[in-house]
Amino acid sequence: LADPSEENEVVGAAPKATLLPIGFMNKDGAGSLGNAIKAIRYAVLQNAKVINASWGAAFCSKALQKAIEDAGSAGVLFVAAAGNSGQDIGLDPEYPAAFLSNTQLTIGASNYRDVTTQFSNYSYNLVQLMAPGEGILSTFPGNTTKLESGTSMATPFVAGAAAAIWSLRRNATLADVRNAILDSVDSGPYAVTTQGRLNILKSAQLLMSRVQP
Repeated sequence: LADPSEENEVVGAAPKATLLPIGFMNKDGAGSLGNAIKAIRYAVLQNAKVINASWGAAFCSKALQKAIEDAGSAGVLFVAAAGNSGQDIGLDPEYPAAFLSNTQLTIGASNYRDVTTQFSNYSYNLVQLMAPGEGILSTFPGNTTKLESGTSMATPFVAGAAAAIWSLRRNATLADVRNAILDSVDSGPYAVTTQGRLNILKSAQLLMSRVQP
């Protein structure tokens, strides 16, 4: 694990990607469903290619599901955090994580031992893959860093991976990018659909082999 007391340069999975921060939650992490839907629609209108959704709640909304499906129809990949209750979201769902769509990826958290974290939600049907989510060096206001844990930390790894590999083949479709990520995971003891953890290099190589420039 990195030591946050040291001077560390934090580099994301897609350092050259253009970020569009759309805040709809307050400092306590609370926000309305209506504003979440507006945020998704705004991202689509701004021609975003990937939406990182490191948020969720226990209630289901058809309006939220439709907003995500509409984003997918516009070619936008929606990447959702599985949640941090340590439970099977097939039995105790959280949303948007538990929506099942071929334009969405739901992400659980693995640790540096390459096993599922104690807090991460999981599901063989609703969570597609794992990504690092424990002890992640993160940027904070005031030009500082801090170690953070959660599926909200794992999800940006996958959203960033999607952006990074998409830049290698700009003519690739949402399905091309999503399938390249799913088909290139490193297998492990994970209770998720792919039974695997994100491997950005392999997903990039796979996409380039499948999609010509």
